[in-house]
Amino acid sequence: LAAREAIPSPSVSFQVQREGNPAGELAQWVMLGGMQVPLPLWRRGRPERARAEAERTIAEAELAADGALLEGELRSLARELHTAAEEVEAVAAELAPLDRGIAELERSFELGEIDLLDVALARERLFLVRTEHLGALARWANARTRLEALIGDTIEATPPRAPMTPSTNGGPR
Repeated sequence: LAAREAIPSPSVSFQVQREGNPAGELAQWVMLGGMQVPLPLWRRGRPERARAEAERTIAEAELAADGALLEGELRSLARELHTAAEEVEAVAAELAPLDRGIAELERSFELGEIDLLDVALARERLFLVRTEHLGALARWANARTRLEALIGDTIEATPPRAPMTPSTNGGPR
């Protein structure tokens, strides 16, 4: 825009006037035409060009900074999602043996081999691990939601699942 404004813009004018004659004769109609062309000898639009160039440079720098910031956020959220998925897998791996152990402890209790306190302590540990598993799933879902919000589209990612055993589905017998 500043480069276009540096080129002089001519103007054309046209006037019609009625002039009186001092000698008392009839007034005459006079038609005047004119054309103006500014001569850019001194400024030549340099300040406007410099301002426009500076604004363009600033806009490009802001765009690059925003792009770098967005890329950093994207990498951070992807790393967070990956870490949360690994945490879900680790807790799920701990959950499966505990689940099987509870089933065996319940059978031993029914046979009278162990007392109720051992079963209750094992169940407490199982519930703590399940709570930890749910927390890991919540962190994974939160990271996925924030990553989808940043991208602006849904992503196809499913969390690892805990293995399902009879005591996980139906609870203790």
